Amino acid sequence: MARIVKSPIGQLSGKAGGLVFKTGKNGNYVSSLPVHSNTKPSPIQKLQRNKMTVVMEFMRPFQWAFKDYYYPFQQKKSGFHAAKSYYLKEALEYDDGHYKINYPKALLTFGDLRMVEHLQITPDVEHHTLQLQWTDNSSQAMAYPDDELLLLFYAPANHQRFMFPKLAQRADASVVCDLKSKQVQEYHVWVSFYQPEQQRASPSVYAGSFEV
Repeated sequence: MARIVKSPIGQLSGKAGGLVFKTGKNGNYVSSLPVHSNTKPSPIQKLQRNKMTVVMEFMRPFQWAFKDYYYPFQQKKSGFHAAKSYYLKEALEYDDGHYKINYPKALLTFGDLRMVEHLQITPDVEHHTLQLQWTDNSSQAMAYPDDELLLLFYAPANHQRFMFPKLAQRADASVVCDLKSKQVQEYHVWVSFYQPEQQRASPSVYAGSFEV
């Protein structure tokens, strides 16, 4: 895929011969149509396809997070595409002939705000709640007392993904999150801070997996 820096006829969209023109966040793009072949893919090609499939299946349902809370330092790159590059390089692990997501290395938010520090989470299975505690580090660089807390969840049993924004602020140092769940299941949890009006966020911190 290539980006068209400037088009004399404005925005381009549609197919022309073997090319496809698209309009994205950062301008016009052109790519070639897929070429179908009867040749069977090699083991290396299969592995590469598996790698891309695993990344995209995990990332697609989190598109809203990458759009609103992932701010790459390369401004010309969208949050989703920047995150995809990161995942392919850093957030996969190889196991028994297949790739899978390495959850502790998965980033769901990114930016220049300071990360949450000294995070502790205590689950309450009976009441389906999580109690969170962290250090108020707003006196340090790139951290502010009114940074909003953001929790992101992934339930592998049913591939459910959801978030809890604005539960607390950095200076609060603790909060209880009510999942309002009717059944106990495993959740992978990430924690982040963000400034919605300033379009800033911190790199998310993987808090672990919990049954609650």
